[in-house]
Amino acid sequence: MVMVNFADSSQDTSAEAVAGLDSIYFGAADSLASYYKEVTSGQAVFRALDPSRPVLGPVTLPMSAACDTSRIKKETIKALSAQGVDTTKADHISAVFPNGKAQCGFGGLGEVSGSFSWMPAGFSQTALVHEIGHNLGYSHHERVRCSPGSVTACQTDGTSGKTPMGSGGTTAGLTAPELLHQAWLDPRETVQATRSVHITLRPLYPAGPGIRTVRIPVTGGKDELVVEYRQPTGALDTDKTVQGVLIHRVRDGRYGSSALVHASPDDTGALAPGTVFSSTDDKLAIRVLSATKTAAELEIKRDGDPAPPRPANPAPTPQASATPDAGAEDAAALGARQPYPGSPPARSGSPAAAKPEADLADTGFHSGTRNAIVISGAALIAAGAALTYTLGRRRRT
Repeated sequence: MVMVNFADSSQDTSAEAVAGLDSIYFGAADSLASYYKEVTSGQAVFRALDPSRPVLGPVTLPMSAACDTSRIKKETIKALSAQGVDTTKADHISAVFPNGKAQCGFGGLGEVSGSFSWMPAGFSQTALVHEIGHNLGYSHHERVRCSPGSVTACQTDGTSGKTPMGSGGTTAGLTAPELLHQAWLDPRETVQATRSVHITLRPLYPAGPGIRTVRIPVTGGKDELVVEYRQPTGALDTDKTVQGVLIHRVRDGRYGSSALVHASPDDTGALAPGTVFSSTDDKLAIRVLSATKTAAELEIKRDGDPAPPRPANPAPTPQASATPDAGAEDAAALGARQPYPGSPPARSGSPAAAKPEADLADTGFHSGTRNAIVISGAALIAAGAALTYTLGRRRRT
């Protein structure tokens, strides 16, 4: 990590400030590392480029305090290189800077599918998780309200509240499409419903035996509806507004840019037991038959065909097999447990080519209400290694 100062604006470099930075990035709890470890069941590992010196610097940039993000990035990388730090080995460079004179009007800024993030002093865990999410290729997660019977005639209506990328904070897990985007769902945990079927969904968290999400092709196979079931698990999804059967629309295979389809008359957007979501153009109907703490029973009808009869004794929990309540006809309708299409998009050739996001999608830590840690500004190299990436986005093979 590296703490960054401006020529005319510096920050607290006390042991307390350094410890605060180390903790919010790499601590065992309430940190960037702990959040992604929990939502990925240990597949994503974030650790410092140099574990013996998790906080580098401070370095003073040869510029007066200003919200010139391009120059902050350029001068930070130059300063690190001058100190012998090989920034090419870092998957993420996160610059935390004093904002008193710079007056940046955002709570955080991150390159989408890039490697750099800018964090003004006083940022929270939610802000950090959100901006690194942009680096991982996630857009702001929005909610759409669609005309009855349609999945294409839709209007954006704010953020979803179901993920840190959509104002949900770090008590919300990532959505199923976001997990799919990074290959953090095992192909055995996701199925594609190509015909009418009954299916049991286990809660999205934690990972384990059973179906965690079902993908339903729509609009002639161009797009998908991704259905998940959210229930409280540990520290995740404890807010009732996050819970229930949720439907996300994925366009053109872009899992990192999905949107919640609002499927209820209340503000949660969840599809309640006994209710139906339909798409007339796709001859599709999704009904929630029942929902408990351990499973949601769905009936999916395609092309007007009835779903095969439900098994006489469906499994009480999604522990028995990969398809807990699917009979022979159901299994055929689900098709092969194929991986979702493709792998996560490759990163841009250089961070400079990445698209910046403007702010935090209203995640609740504006300048007057942020949950500040004990720092005045800093900049960190967030890096480390685990299998595929130095920063430790470890993937299943």
